[in-house]
Amino acid sequence: MKIFRVLTLLALTCCFWAGCLFAQGMTVAYQVVIQPGSNLIANQLIYKENKLSQIMPEAPAGTLVYKWDVATQQFLPPSQYSPISGWSIEYIFELGEGFLVYSPATFTNMFIGQMWAGFDPDTGSFMPPIVLGPGIVLRSCVVPIENPEFSDIIGRAPMQSEWIKWIDPATQTFYISVFTGGAWSAGFPTLLPGQAAFFGLIPEPTVAGFASLAFLITLIRKKAATKN
Repeated sequence: MKIFRVLTLLALTCCFWAGCLFAQGMTVAYQVVIQPGSNLIANQLIYKENKLSQIMPEAPAGTLVYKWDVATQQFLPPSQYSPISGWSIEYIFELGEGFLVYSPATFTNMFIGQMWAGFDPDTGSFMPPIVLGPGIVLRSCVVPIENPEFSDIIGRAPMQSEWIKWIDPATQTFYISVFTGGAWSAGFPTLLPGQAAFFGLIPEPTVAGFASLAFLITLIRKKAATKN
């Protein structure tokens, strides 16, 4: 069970996360800076139906949003933003669900909404739901906390050979860390509110999953470059 105080959201700033604007009752708002290129973003608040146009109403022209399909283990067709018509596909993102944003320019998105019902405001604690495998999932914590642990996101302790892949949006560098021998080979990333990562849950994928995922992301970059 993770315990934290909502007020801590008010004090945190970094180059990726622009900081929380307010936290009143169970309504929270914070801004996330989207960098040019690939960004792994998470929806961690409840706002209306959590449609893409509701959680990210505006973006630079040509911005692409890719929704990860766990069933097929691949990205669904991208939703492209137009200042005139909005998003081409109205995806819905559940709490804790991540998505890839490929932006041609830097912009800031404000996330605003209600906290997850499983969060106890009196004790500042929550019991995260268990994310079922096997396969690759694109996730973050269902509550917008700083530096969540594996168990806060997946709902259980990591198992041998499971892995996490994340990105530094400022440098566009991807990192992979494998859980082996009771520890992470490259440490566990500091995921901030609004930031997601790929998790490889056993019994599949194996190391081959790294290569296929890297291929998909490279393909996205090539397609985006072609459109531009």
